[in-house]
Amino acid sequence: MWYKEGMLRNVVFQTHVDPVPEAIIILNNKTMGITGNEFEHYLKEVK
Repeated sequence: MWYKEGMLRNVVFQTHVDPVPEAIIILNNKTMGITGNEFEHYLKEVK
C-alpha cells in the first residue's frame, strides 16, 4: 500500500496479475501525483 501526503486515498498495486495492466499503473500514478519515470526510479531504489 502506498501513501503520499496530499493524496485523497491510499494506492494498492495489484500483485496477483503478472504483468500488472498498464492502465492500472497509469491511474495509480495519477492518484499519487507522480510520473511513470518517477515510479520506475522508485522501483529501482527498492529492489
